[in-house]
Amino acid sequence: MAITLPNWLTSYFQRSTTNTYQPINNQQDIENNNLPGSYPSETDNQQLQHENFQKLHNILSKLTHYFNYIVIQPIIILLIIIFRLFSKLFNVLYFKDSTSDDPISKVNKFILNLEDNLTTKVELPPFYQGSYTQALYMATQRGKFLFVFLNNYQNENSTNYHSIITNKTFLDLFKEYSSDILIWGGDLTNPESYQLANSLNVSKFPFLGLLCLTRQTQMTPEGPKKTPSKISLIGKIQGSIKANNDEEIRSIIENKFIKKINKYSEELKLIKFELQNKYMSKIIQKQQEINYENSLMKDKIKKQKQEYEKLYKEYLIYNIPKYEKYNQQSDDCAKIAIKLKNGNRITCYIPSNMKIIDIFIYLDLLNKGYFNNKLTSNLTQREANEKFKDLDLRFDFNLISPLPPKISLIEIKDTLIKDCNLIYPNGLLIVE
Repeated sequence: MAITLPNWLTSYFQRSTTNTYQPINNQQDIENNNLPGSYPSETDNQQLQHENFQKLHNILSKLTHYFNYIVIQPIIILLIIIFRLFSKLFNVLYFKDSTSDDPISKVNKFILNLEDNLTTKVELPPFYQGSYTQALYMATQRGKFLFVFLNNYQNENSTNYHSIITNKTFLDLFKEYSSDILIWGGDLTNPESYQLANSLNVSKFPFLGLLCLTRQTQMTPEGPKKTPSKISLIGKIQGSIKANNDEEIRSIIENKFIKKINKYSEELKLIKFELQNKYMSKIIQKQQEINYENSLMKDKIKKQKQEYEKLYKEYLIYNIPKYEKYNQQSDDCAKIAIKLKNGNRITCYIPSNMKIIDIFIYLDLLNKGYFNNKLTSNLTQREANEKFKDLDLRFDFNLISPLPPKISLIEIKDTLIKDCNLIYPNGLLIVE
């Protein structure tokens, strides 16, 4: 009897017999097949290392980017700002343009520019060496005429004005009225000149004006009365003018300025005289105030000296019982010989626990003769402590050691006797 297998089992074994394993024929097949449990090939290791390196490179690139963006760039920006601020500060401190604030430098620059724009070498008027504010002060406080020349080198009319200010007739004004006329000049690049042009309502350039103190006479119930003087523009030329020859130039100077000077000069002399009197009155008043203050100070010093001498005398009298026994030898004391101003010598015995200043007090009591006058004080110890607590002891003499090094004892007055080798246990002093 034949054994019959199930169909599913028969088909299973049939499929397994058809799928046969392929044998490994050569080394290339070994390298190309990943067998279970086999070691990674060299190619796989290299590929893995390359991938790891690429990842590490990407991470480092991102870290570098973030570090540069967060740390490096802010530091660079901060350093740039610091260096720029330091540079500006350094320039302000050490390389500041002196001409920006110095009025004399501005005037010198203006004169140099004026000379450069002149066609020939000519004489210039004596421009005031200072700011316009200073020149105006001289005009208002000293009663002077003040010419103001505002120039614009870009203006085609500058040449005519140069001819006016260098003309002999114009220059002679400063010789004739040397102490009564000033001239100040500036160009429009100078802020002070620009402000002056606005205050004088100058609409055209160049500009040459004449200023002085003026006042009017007004009728009042008490009679004619002069108004307070004020600075006024009494003559000017500006912008385009006709000055083609010397005669026309002299005519302009005569009509615009010389006639004005003659018109206002007498009144200006009166104003100047009044200003001088006012100035002298202020000086006298100031001197009187100073003398009065000095007198008060002298009286105050004299009173303070008298009060001090009175208080110091009370202090000496109160301390007579303490110091009168220092002419007798006692235990643990310094034997000190003192040469007086008159050549006499005395010997005193100061306890070692006392201070050097006590020698001065003892000698002052001796010089004033208080030991022999039997003077007494009624102050209690408590009253004396309260009264003399702020007393600053001052002496009109000094004690010097004749032995080298020669030391002034007033400089070490708070030193204990026993701590001074010059006088302890014995010593010699000279009164100066």
